Amino acid sequence: IIVENNSTTDEIFRYYKELSGNRKIHLLRWGKEFNYSAINNFAAAHAKGEYLLLLNDDMEVLSGCSDWMTRMVGQASLRHVGTVGAKLLYPDSNLIQHVGVTNTISGPGHKLKALDDTQAYYYGRNKLIYDMIGVTAACLMMRTRVYKALGGLYEGLKVAYNDVDLCFRICEK
Repeated sequence: IIVENNSTTDEIFRYYKELSGNRKIHLLRWGKEFNYSAINNFAAAHAKGEYLLLLNDDMEVLSGCSDWMTRMVGQASLRHVGTVGAKLLYPDSNLIQHVGVTNTISGPGHKLKALDDTQAYYYGRNKLIYDMIGVTAACLMMRTRVYKALGGLYEGLKVAYNDVDLCFRICEK
């Protein structure tokens, strides 16, 4: 499911036309103001699969990572797992953007942000699979039934912290 939310470039509309012949791809249109939570909840309401993957349109999978989605499903299928995230790097660099959310004195933040991923930190927190309090919805997978049971992303948080809120609500349950 792709949600078109007020794009303005001809390039993206040419791409949509190219995809229109693929019956596995469903293009939905969002004509309202931008609200990340509402857009994803809208898409989730149309989803039929067992798992949801929230994925921003600016994500790029690194070469050599062809099984990334299978690995995420494997983790998401574990009974004790609420959401699954991915390690995100800043474009064209080895700098960490995200390896989970941590609660700091100034609020939630990305673990190990801007550190060099060629190094290992805190017993491999950027190299191995670890349980975290939360992950970013830029790339977040979870069971569809859990997402829907929690009411999805809180739409009162239109841009930021809606993913943190979702992860904290999952932890509470």
